[in-house]
Amino acid sequence: MGTWGTAISANYTYEDLKYQFYELYNQGLKSKEVTRQLLTNNQDIIKDFEEVNNFWFALASFQWECKALEPKLLEKVTDIINSRKDVELWKELGAEKSDLAKREKTLKRFLEKLNTEKKKPKRRVRKKFYDGFFEKGTCISFKLENGNYGAAFILEAEKQTELGLNLVAVCDYNNSTIPELDYFQHANLLIHTVKEKILWLDRESIKQIDYAIVGQLTISKKYIFDDFSTMGLWGTISYSVINSDAWITTKSKLKQYRLET
Repeated sequence: MGTWGTAISANYTYEDLKYQFYELYNQGLKSKEVTRQLLTNNQDIIKDFEEVNNFWFALASFQWECKALEPKLLEKVTDIINSRKDVELWKELGAEKSDLAKREKTLKRFLEKLNTEKKKPKRRVRKKFYDGFFEKGTCISFKLENGNYGAAFILEAEKQTELGLNLVAVCDYNNSTIPELDYFQHANLLIHTVKEKILWLDRESIKQIDYAIVGQLTISKKYIFDDFSTMGLWGTISYSVINSDAWITTKSKLKQYRLET
């Protein structure tokens, strides 16, 4: 039983269903249609005697929040609570007496809430989608913690995704002057922990660095997330440059990641 407290929401079933329910609800589906899909997609939970009560409680909670609590579901939840089926289940699973008492009080308060009509339905939240902060092919310089400058190249820029990721190749550059555009034509990639430092960085964390755009280079290769699955924050790349394993003799050229061979 994936439970960490006596609250209605203090279990993994509730958390999983919450994501599923509001993911569909925020897309514009009505509560009945969302419920139908959840019932279809979670038969394993419904058939699990340890989790089924949590399933019905969670579903009733979400329907109530949307001002769409179905009478049959309210009847089912009322029966589970008033018959003490859930408390007996907790007892069977070895819960302590103090937790049983807390759970019973929680269930009674929950039932009282369900029988109180909500004034307004939960507002639907539209997801926001973003492009990568930098355009594909952008050459950038950024200030390092040691006062020098680093360099990075944008291998890919997502279009209209939730995170707006850029695929960033960090170059082997640690110098007191900002790199010129010609540097990127012949740049080596940073070798950090034996691998090239290529990772997906989100647009929000760009606030963590002081950067300047050096220019733009052509890139003919296309990349998807599966090509490089490492993610990170812009603020971490300075540390990587300063503490890199750059003495490794095998140099990886940026050019091989830019151009088709």
